[in-house]
Amino acid sequence: MLSKLPFLFLSLLSSAIAFAQTKQVYFQQEVNYKIDVRLDDVRHHLIGAETFEYINKSPDTLTFIYVHLWPNAYRNNQTALAKQLVRNGNSKLHFAADSMRGWIDSLDFSDKKGKLIWNYDEEHIDFCKVELREPLLPGASVHISTPFVVQLPGDFSRLGHVGKSYQISQWYPKPAVYDRDGWHAMPYLDLGEFYSEFGSFEVNIELPADYRVASTGVLQNDSEKKWLEELAELNTFPRKDTILGPDKERVGKMKTITYKQDRVHDFAFFCAQNFVVRKEQAILESGVTVDAWAFFEPRKNTPWNAGAFYVKRAIESYSKWVGDYPYSAATAVEGALSAGGGMEYPMVTVISAGGDSVSLDNVITHEVGHNWFYGILGSNEREHAWMDEGFNSHVESRYMREFYPKRNSGQSFGVPPQYGKRFESHWFEYISAHFFATYGLQSAINTPSEKLTSLQYGLLSYQRTAFLLDYLTQYLGQETFDACMHRYYAEWGFKHPQPKDVQAVFEGVSGKKLDWFFNELFNTEKQPDYSLSHLRNDDKSFRVTVKNKGGVAAPYSISLVLKDSIVKTLWFEGHLEPKEIGIDRQECDYLVIDAHYLSSDLFVKSNRIKTKGLFKTAEHVKLNLITGFTRNERQNLNILPAVGWNTSDGLMLGGIFHNYDVQGKKFNYFFMPMYGIESSTLAGNFMMKYDWFVRDRSLNKVRLAAQYKRFAGYDKVEPRLDFFFETGGKEHHKNNLSLSYAWVNHRYQAFFGYTNPFSISRITYTRHRSNALVKERFSLGVRHTYAKDELDFLRFEGMYYRSQKVTRKSSLIARFYAGLNTALSGNGEVPIFSRSSPDYAKDYFMVDRARNGRAGWMGQNQALFDQGQFISSNVGIKDLLLSGHINYRYRIFMPYVSAAYAGSFYYESGLGLGLGPITFYLPITSNAFAEQVPSNGKEWTNSIHFSLNLQLSRLWNALDMISTF
Repeated sequence: MLSKLPFLFLSLLSSAIAFAQTKQVYFQQEVNYKIDVRLDDVRHHLIGAETFEYINKSPDTLTFIYVHLWPNAYRNNQTALAKQLVRNGNSKLHFAADSMRGWIDSLDFSDKKGKLIWNYDEEHIDFCKVELREPLLPGASVHISTPFVVQLPGDFSRLGHVGKSYQISQWYPKPAVYDRDGWHAMPYLDLGEFYSEFGSFEVNIELPADYRVASTGVLQNDSEKKWLEELAELNTFPRKDTILGPDKERVGKMKTITYKQDRVHDFAFFCAQNFVVRKEQAILESGVTVDAWAFFEPRKNTPWNAGAFYVKRAIESYSKWVGDYPYSAATAVEGALSAGGGMEYPMVTVISAGGDSVSLDNVITHEVGHNWFYGILGSNEREHAWMDEGFNSHVESRYMREFYPKRNSGQSFGVPPQYGKRFESHWFEYISAHFFATYGLQSAINTPSEKLTSLQYGLLSYQRTAFLLDYLTQYLGQETFDACMHRYYAEWGFKHPQPKDVQAVFEGVSGKKLDWFFNELFNTEKQPDYSLSHLRNDDKSFRVTVKNKGGVAAPYSISLVLKDSIVKTLWFEGHLEPKEIGIDRQECDYLVIDAHYLSSDLFVKSNRIKTKGLFKTAEHVKLNLITGFTRNERQNLNILPAVGWNTSDGLMLGGIFHNYDVQGKKFNYFFMPMYGIESSTLAGNFMMKYDWFVRDRSLNKVRLAAQYKRFAGYDKVEPRLDFFFETGGKEHHKNNLSLSYAWVNHRYQAFFGYTNPFSISRITYTRHRSNALVKERFSLGVRHTYAKDELDFLRFEGMYYRSQKVTRKSSLIARFYAGLNTALSGNGEVPIFSRSSPDYAKDYFMVDRARNGRAGWMGQNQALFDQGQFISSNVGIKDLLLSGHINYRYRIFMPYVSAAYAGSFYYESGLGLGLGPITFYLPITSNAFAEQVPSNGKEWTNSIHFSLNLQLSRLWNALDMISTF
C-alpha cells in the first residue's frame, strides 16, 4: 500500500493540473427540445409536455442540472422579479390580485428509467435542481421529460396576456447554462436579461384556429403558411368583432401548428385573433433571401403598415455591417409589454412602442438587431449587458444615421451645426453617455445588471457603451472597425463570448492594444479628461501642452478650427503625464480637443485654446433662456424670470441667473436677485458649489458649497462641506455627511427677544432609501447655536421619516424627531416648534416669519421637513424635545395625528389636504383647544395650518439622489 502512494500522489496531481487546464478551455453545452403545448384562452393556461436532450460537451462530469422555471417569478411578491420591480419604482406586481399572478406547476421530471429527484432552490422558486440518476460523463447525453402547466400572468413583464393577446416567452422548463465558470442558474428579472444554451427546437402548439401566431422557428404546416400569406395580402383593418373571409372556416375550431429551428437558444411565440399581417423579403448581399414579417393591431394609418419593410431593412443592414443573418425569417409583433419598448427572441420580437414611423423603425431595428447581439453572439446578458445592448445600440445608431441623415434633434440643445449632422442627429447619445460621469455618479459599465438601477442600466449598458463604440470607430477608422465586427461575428457566432474574447478579436484585427478601452472604460469608473494649455507658436508649428486630468490614457483628437469650420483633425495616442504636442502650422483660430463631441472626454470647457491673442482660453458668454448645453467654445449664462411673495417683502420681482446645463458640472452657481415691493429692499438667494469626484466605491464625491439668503427681514450666510457615500448593492442607499456653519442676522427686529446675530454650526449624517413601496430618510446630528451674551447651547438630534405604501393608491407616512438641548452658557429660549417661526435656522421657504407681530393666518406656515411638529409655544434650551406625526394618505386626503413632548404633552389630530407642494392641516381634536375640539368657527379657522415643500436650499443635494431611482 505504501509503495503505491507516490504513484497515487502523482496521478492526483496530474488530474488536478489537467482539471485546472480544462477549466480554461472553451466549451459549450447543447440542449435540444421537443415541446407539445396547448393554449387555453379561457383560463389563460398553457398545458404542456417537454422532453429535452442535454448533451454534456464539457470536460466535467455532471451529477445534476439546474432548470429555470421562470413563470414562477410572477407567483407572489417575494420573488426576485417582484423585489426588483419594487426597487426600481414599480409596485404593480407587488399589489397584484391573485387572479393576475402567474406560475408553473404540475412538474414531474423523469428520464428514460423513471422519475428523478428534484427540488426548488431554497431562495428562488423560479429555478430548481434536478438530480441525475447517473453521473453524466463528458460527451454523454441524457433525455429528461416533464409535464407542466403555466398560468399566464397579467401584463407585468415579458410573459403574460392582455385579454386574449398573448406573449409567450420564458415559459417552459429550461436548463441553465454550464460553462467554464460553472452553473449560471438565475432567477427571472425584468431588468437584466438572459443566458441560454444553443440547440434545436421542435414545438407543437395547439390553440384556437383563428389565432395568428408569430414565433421563433420555421413553420411546418403548409395550410397555415398559405393562410398567413393570404392575410398578408389583405388591405383591411377589421374591428375586433369582425370575422375576415380567411377566418370564417376557422372560428370555433382548434389547430396544431409546428415550428422547428436549429442553432437557437430560446423559443417564444405571440398570438392574437385579430392581428393584421404584412410580409416583405430581405435580400442579403450574398443573395440569400429572408422573409420579413410584421403582426400588429388593426388600426388605419398606423406606422406599423411599414413594419415588415423596417424588419427587411434592418436584416439587410445588420447583415452588411456585422454578418449574414442565418435564419429564414424574422418577425416583429405589436403587443403588450411591460419590460421596456421591445423585447427580442430568436427570429421574433415583440414591441410595445408606437409613436411616429421614425420611432417605430428605430425600435424595430434595435429589436431585430438583437438577433445578432444576443441571438447569435450569445453573451451572458445578466453579467455583461453591454455586450448585447451596447453593441446593438451602436449598430442601431448607425442605421438611423444612414436612413435618416436629416434628423436633427440637437439644435434645440445648442449643438453647433458646423460640427456635423452626425452628432446633431444623436445628441441624446452624447448626453446619455456623459450624464452619470458629469454628476460624479459613474459606475463601471461592466457591472452585473441586477446591481444597477433602471437609469444606470439604460444609460450605461445602452447609451454609454454605444457612444464609446462610436468613439472607438473614430479612432480605428470605419473600415478597421467593420473588419473587427465581422471577425467577432465569424469567430463567436452561436457561442458564448465574454469581454476578454471581444477585446482579443478587436486587438488582433486592429493591431492596437485596447486595454484602455475594454478594461479601464468598462471595468472602472475612470473617465478620459484632457485639457489644452500653454500654446506657443513658431514658424512651422503650434506647440501645445496636453494634460490628462482623468487618469485614462485614451487616444484623443485635436482639430484645427477656422471661423467655426474644422480644417483638419488629428489623432494622438493617449498618455497620463503632461505632454507637449507639435502640430504643423496652418491658418486657424483654435485648437480643439474632440471638436465633434464624439469622444468620452468628460469636461469640455478646457478642450479649446486660441492660437493667437493674450487670453487664449477665454470664452464668450452666451445668454440662454432656462438652460443650455455645455460647449467648449462658450460659457452659458442661463436666465429666466423670478416671482415670489411673503408677508414681509410683499410681491418680489427679479430674475434667475445660473450655469446649470443639461450635463453636470463641478462648479455651479444659482443667483436669484429680487426686489421686495412692500419692503423696498433687495431680496433673493445665491448659491454656489464645487465638487471633487472621488473614485472610490463608497465615497462618491466631496462638495464645497455656500449660500447667501436675504428674505423677510433676515440675512443668512452658510458655507458647507458635504461628503456623499453610496452603500452599493441592490438597495442603492444614498448617504451624506454634512458640515456647515450659518450666520443669521435679523435686520428689522429682535428675534424673539434676541438682539444679536447668531450662528449655527452643524454636523449631520443623513441616510436615504427609496423604492416603489418605501421612501425613507434618517438623520443624526449635533448643532451649536450661539449669539453673543444671549445664546450658547448644543442640541443633539435625530429625525426619521418613512412613507410606506399600503395599497397602490395609499400610503402611511410617519415623521419622528428627538432633540436634547444642553446649555453651555447664557439663558433664554429659542422657538423650536412655534408655528409662526419654526425654522429659526432659516433653512426653508416660509411665507410669514411674524415680523412686527403681524403673523395672522399666513403665520400658520410650518416646516415639517425638519423638527417642526405643530407646537404653538416656545421651548426652553434645556428641554427634551420629542415629537411624532403620522398620516394616512389616499390621493389628496390625509387624516393625521401628531403628538409631542416639550416639558408638557401636546397632541392634535385632523384631516390634511395634499395639493402638490402645499399641504393644509385641518385640526379636529387638540389639547390646544379649550374643550379638546373647536368651540367655534373662529377658533377652528385660526388653528388651520399648512406646510410648503419648496426646498430651494437643498437643490444641489436633490440632484445627487437621482441615481437612487
